[in-house]
Amino acid sequence: MAKFGLRTLAYAYKEMDSDHWEDLQAQNNNFAQESDRYIIEKDLTFVAAFGLNDELRDGVKQSIEKLNEGGITTRMLSGDHIQTAIAAALKSGILHESEIKRENTVMLGEEFFSRIGGIKKIKRNGVEEWVPDNMSEFKKIASKCLVLARCTPAHKLAFVRGLREKNFQIAMTADGINDA
Repeated sequence: MAKFGLRTLAYAYKEMDSDHWEDLQAQNNNFAQESDRYIIEKDLTFVAAFGLNDELRDGVKQSIEKLNEGGITTRMLSGDHIQTAIAAALKSGILHESEIKRENTVMLGEEFFSRIGGIKKIKRNGVEEWVPDNMSEFKKIASKCLVLARCTPAHKLAFVRGLREKNFQIAMTADGINDA
């Protein structure tokens, strides 16, 4: 489903009483972190899987074309599965079929973050800033990367801060709650 640009949702359940649920919450940090949720996400009974079509908004493809004509590179940093992100980037014109297999053009956020050594805080002119730890590796990736998939907010911050460190002019839009 992902390679067709569909967001895949699964429906599953587990039977438990409210006392057991409350005990699990107390023992697992109230499920505050993703790693805390694994305890409740095992031994589930699968019911169904759904593919949701999340169409591009009207005018997106035309906007990307105008940006390209103006010499502006558009990049997509997405929390989506890599195949879903590729499908959306192809539909919008951010990515072309011939670019998919090119090194560093499409990456997972985790791989990107690992290769740049994460981000570090520096103090410049009395102001603290976050920058990629390995700027030389960042430059290699950023010069080619058009799609970063399965991104966390930290991956997105590292990418944007790295571009700023290279003195790029940046404009950003978002549609997700993590991008606020």
